[in-house]
Amino acid sequence: MRIDVNRFEYETRSPLAAMILGAAVLLSGCVANHYEVVMTPDGETLHRELTTWRSSTGKDGEQLTTADQSELDRLARLYDTDVPTAAEQKYRFAGSFPGATPDDVGGSGSLTVWTSRLGRTSLYIERYRGSNDLNASLRKRHDAADELVDALTVWFEEELGATDDGAAINRFLQDRFREDLKNLATWLWVARATADAGQSDDAEPQTIAGVLQFATERGYITPEDLPDIMRIRSGTDPAILLSLLRRMVAKQAGIDGASLGFLSDPNRLQESINTHLASLPAAKSYLQEADDQSKKPTDYLTSLVIRTIAPALFAGGDQVDVTLRCPVKPFRTNGSWSDEETSITWSEQIAPRGDEPHRVLPALLFAAWSEPDETFQREHFGGVILTGEPLGEYCLWRNSLNEQQAGEWDAFVQSLRPEADLTGRIGSFRFSSDPPPEASEATAAQQGRDLLLTFLAGSMVDEDE
Repeated sequence: MRIDVNRFEYETRSPLAAMILGAAVLLSGCVANHYEVVMTPDGETLHRELTTWRSSTGKDGEQLTTADQSELDRLARLYDTDVPTAAEQKYRFAGSFPGATPDDVGGSGSLTVWTSRLGRTSLYIERYRGSNDLNASLRKRHDAADELVDALTVWFEEELGATDDGAAINRFLQDRFREDLKNLATWLWVARATADAGQSDDAEPQTIAGVLQFATERGYITPEDLPDIMRIRSGTDPAILLSLLRRMVAKQAGIDGASLGFLSDPNRLQESINTHLASLPAAKSYLQEADDQSKKPTDYLTSLVIRTIAPALFAGGDQVDVTLRCPVKPFRTNGSWSDEETSITWSEQIAPRGDEPHRVLPALLFAAWSEPDETFQREHFGGVILTGEPLGEYCLWRNSLNEQQAGEWDAFVQSLRPEADLTGRIGSFRFSSDPPPEASEATAAQQGRDLLLTFLAGSMVDEDE
């Protein structure tokens, strides 16, 4: 599984995270699924085309590889078709789906349309894999922190035995480090969430400053350590990392550090971990379940570090590229709009199916757009008065009316003509169920009246100009 370098950079910018992750660099090949989704809305139905293929990345670069037959069979069932013939190892499925989107790539979504005499508004929204359970996302980081501290406790006990230094380090790990590690995980969880939400430009500096202050205040680093930490991030000299770790452990445990010689040499450190954690049940389970039989207890310990403070290192998973052909420019979307292609596009990296999501927030795609009935609006208002988001607000309001109110309102709008006193007629409209005008109470018709009057006035100003 490959490392997502961009997310590695993001989640290791804090000094304490950089120190902990200094030796946790895992380089290996990766098999990934690719999905291209192209959708065309037709009323309340989405025509959906899915093209999928598989690639393998290794020392020779990225190459197409054999697709997973069980995955192809699953997609064929969803699209109610046979597995298509591959075109250059790429498979294309197509189908039409009213309302809900299929669970093809993984996730949940829908297309909802609200209609009115003045036009209609559509909302597309879809989650691609990931999870909406944010509590579980944070809890998994904390659980990994507990497992990491438990493993470190066993390691130090095996290495130092029943000595005063061993007891002092044990107290530090249980009384202080366990909760501090969870707090660090939470800080970085917040940083990941703000990045997923597209808000990292504003929130990231404060998050980094908070982690730096936390690590300094808790005595793990000092401002004088920052040059060494920068060297650790570059990965050029592991001796600097080990020296910093020895000083940190000795200071936190209140010992002179003479017993920590096994932290002075990278080879000796790895040998110590592999020897003393080989019989740890959790490490044995990890190694038994690993695809790579060459993995060792050091890999188990590294995986715990990554799961605690940087799960996004496992982000080298699947890729989904989505295109939504839209009849008009959306008034709200988190995708990229193309006037030339009249379409919205998204590109997201997602965790492989069945793996833990590497994001805090799931990959969520959305777009909202309005299509005015220009012929009707011109006939009854003398021009197009509602488009975009105002038409969206109007459609939502119109669809909130009960059957009797909807019938009265549609008949009223149908009766309007440009040559009449539009402002006066709209301003005086009331439902038969509304209280009398002298009651001065807000009525169900008020929002609809206000929307029409506001934008009717605007269209009149435009015509005068």
